[in-house]
Amino acid sequence: MTIISNKLTSHVVVGVGKASDLRTYLPATLDSHLVNQAILQAKQTAFTGKLGEAVTLHLAKDKGFITLILVGVCGHTGTVNAFRELGAFVADYCKNFKPEAVSFCIHGVISTDLSDEMQTTQFLFGFSQAVYNLENDQNVHINLPMPKEVHILGGSKTLVNFLQNNLLPILKGSEFSRMLANTPPNLMMPEHFLKHCKDELEPLGVTVSCLDHNDLESEQMNLLLAVGKGSVHKPKLIVLEWKNNKKSNPIALVGKGLMFDSGGYCVKPGAGQYSMKLDMTGAASIAGAMKTIALQNIDLPIVAVIAAAENSIHSDAYCPDDILHAHSGHTVEIIDTDAEGRLALADALSYTVKYFDPRCIIDAATLTYAAIVIMGSYYIPFCSNNDQLAADLEEAGRISGDLAWRAPFAPQEYLESHIADLKNVGKVFYPHVKGSSGHACGSGIGATFLQNFIPEDTPWAHLDLIGASVEWKNGSLRAYRHSHSGENVALLVTYLQGVATKE
Repeated sequence: MTIISNKLTSHVVVGVGKASDLRTYLPATLDSHLVNQAILQAKQTAFTGKLGEAVTLHLAKDKGFITLILVGVCGHTGTVNAFRELGAFVADYCKNFKPEAVSFCIHGVISTDLSDEMQTTQFLFGFSQAVYNLENDQNVHINLPMPKEVHILGGSKTLVNFLQNNLLPILKGSEFSRMLANTPPNLMMPEHFLKHCKDELEPLGVTVSCLDHNDLESEQMNLLLAVGKGSVHKPKLIVLEWKNNKKSNPIALVGKGLMFDSGGYCVKPGAGQYSMKLDMTGAASIAGAMKTIALQNIDLPIVAVIAAAENSIHSDAYCPDDILHAHSGHTVEIIDTDAEGRLALADALSYTVKYFDPRCIIDAATLTYAAIVIMGSYYIPFCSNNDQLAADLEEAGRISGDLAWRAPFAPQEYLESHIADLKNVGKVFYPHVKGSSGHACGSGIGATFLQNFIPEDTPWAHLDLIGASVEWKNGSLRAYRHSHSGENVALLVTYLQGVATKE
């Protein structure tokens, strides 16, 4: 897709706040004859300009006609999410047109504190989400049928250059991320994920390497091995490196890649099994970010480490009551085999610290459903041991539109074990209820578990993605239920852009 300024195409989308003032909203590129046609036709419809309304007009010109789509924006709140929703609404409304080129006149017509760049970026991001098409055929083609050309009417060269150089690489990274996460698990196991990374990233200059089962045994990565022990698809540790020339310490991204999570012997109920192909969304988001990083040629050494496995049930699978020896040397008592993501991540984090000595680490995982309880589906909760890193991530969220919010850690005492260094889930007490206790797998407890594998002087943040990255709701923006949205790529890339700018 190419983004161009100020060209009138055969399909034009215009945001309108008040139908009676239509002339003031129409782009200057429409001549007076076309403007008069539009006003006359609009008066013959019930269109008022309210949010959620749209009408199609056909304007005759010397050769052919222009399809003018008026979209109501009265009542638009001017927020990031509202612009995404508007873009998705437009895409859904235009789905039958399938234009190869479309002109938008949206920015500047809505009262908002957001810049023109932010308005247009979020509108087009929402548009791209809604036109996403998932074809469940044998080859599993996942397409993003965006128009070949998008024209921004009234857009400056600065705005267009920003969209071309910043938004488009993010959309391509998000598309790659969605393909990885949304492919059915029988076609996306660790070996498939590795092949896709090689095919997609190596031509862009990303170095892709892998530790297979024997390598993991040699490294004593027993937590990751245990998680994947019940599957015929052996676990892998996949390493993606960008400009890691050893001249300076890299920034590390670490992803949870559970290609399918049955829960193991602590098996999920039937309804809970559905959509568990998405338990590798953290890994998919990081792989998508690495694609964008390469396309933008971000001048930073970056290493991504992905713990890829399937948590399945087998006579040889790991069990509650097991004691596992981690790569770091910690011993872990297994209470719940469905709290497996933190185990895989723990070994990946330990390996990353040992071999790459990163200046900071950000891990991304669909770790707990508690993340949805904490933040819903529009914020990414994260825990961090470093105030500056936390502030930078929240700022990257505001800039990118992938909003992030710092959450607290749980007390370390919740993870105390009598027979090991740690338990893999916590214990929550209700002192007002006599004898009441239970095991907890909350977001803060998961983060506290992982913190044990991070050196105190290494800045680190843990992103719990399940609410913001998975399409849990129906509607224009979240149009394909139980699929990966492609969000989080922009957050990671924007943070890295900020670091690169400061160097």
